[in-house]
Amino acid sequence: MDETVTMDKDGVLRRMNTSYERIEAALDALTPQQWIAPRELGAWSARDVVAHLTYWLDRLVEEVDAVGQQKPPKEPSIGMSDADVDGANAQAAAAHGDETPPQTLGAFRRSFGQLVDIVRPLSWDDLAAVGRFEWLGQTPLWRVIAEDTWEHFDEHLPEIEAARGSGRQG
Repeated sequence: MDETVTMDKDGVLRRMNTSYERIEAALDALTPQQWIAPRELGAWSARDVVAHLTYWLDRLVEEVDAVGQQKPPKEPSIGMSDADVDGANAQAAAAHGDETPPQTLGAFRRSFGQLVDIVRPLSWDDLAAVGRFEWLGQTPLWRVIAEDTWEHFDEHLPEIEAARGSGRQG
């Protein structure tokens, strides 16, 4: 289904919150050990996944805030190469490696809350504009938000849910 036909600002906020609530519920079901146990050798732990999501939320907060200020962000995500994305992902996971699960979760919650606070006052014209913000090219801001919130959360939700099966004492 083409979301642009039915999407509006309330729909963006609703999709963001619904997907966020699913992530929160999955995280609430984890034990501290399940938070930090990798599912398999070389795989991310739930903490790593949340650190990764937080990194991209923080970038998105900067990008959406820049729109509100009518200026380009310092480092727009649009146009990043695969190598840049891979490097950013590795850096994000490593940066939170010494944190406790509550610290990582707190950062995730703060980032999401900041994003909601920045998106809420924007108009649908700001969210749906095509070509208005040069750094976005022909991509409307709401699509960038979708990619780094509900689509990204939904992509990683199975990994967090799978963490419930890891870290069990046998």
